[in-house]
Amino acid sequence: MPVAQVRAYVAEDAEAVAGLLSEMGYATSPQLADQYATRFTALPSAALLVAADDEAVIGLIAMCLVPRLDDECVSCRITDLVVARSHRRQGVGTRLMRVARAWARARGAKRMDLSTGTWRSEANAFYERLGFQENARALTLRFDERPRGSAGDSGLQR
Repeated sequence: MPVAQVRAYVAEDAEAVAGLLSEMGYATSPQLADQYATRFTALPSAALLVAADDEAVIGLIAMCLVPRLDDECVSCRITDLVVARSHRRQGVGTRLMRVARAWARARGAKRMDLSTGTWRSEANAFYERLGFQENARALTLRFDERPRGSAGDSGLQR
């Protein structure tokens, strides 16, 4: 099995990235995937890396640096990580995380953070094997919809 090469996202990766995002439950078109990726990578503190074998893009990791108020450092926030179902458990995710860690450390990050769904048991086990520890609870407030589970008027305007 050839070792996946990790490199920066390019526009030609958009179709594969759209497919990977769909595997995570975020269906999108290649055009929108490229639009989102281009916007994300335009940020000087962000990176989108893809893993590719000889035939196709088989994984991605998106990350950004976040300044901390509790220390004189930055942390690296992993916003997305996915490996194609057909290539899981072959070291691709570990390679992506290794390259991401080097990217973060080279930019002064002292730690990496991520959020993951509790229903993603395989992903959670993977992160724990890499040394991640559960130490917080992630909450989300979406500005464009009513809070989930809302029985009536939430006070939010559409």
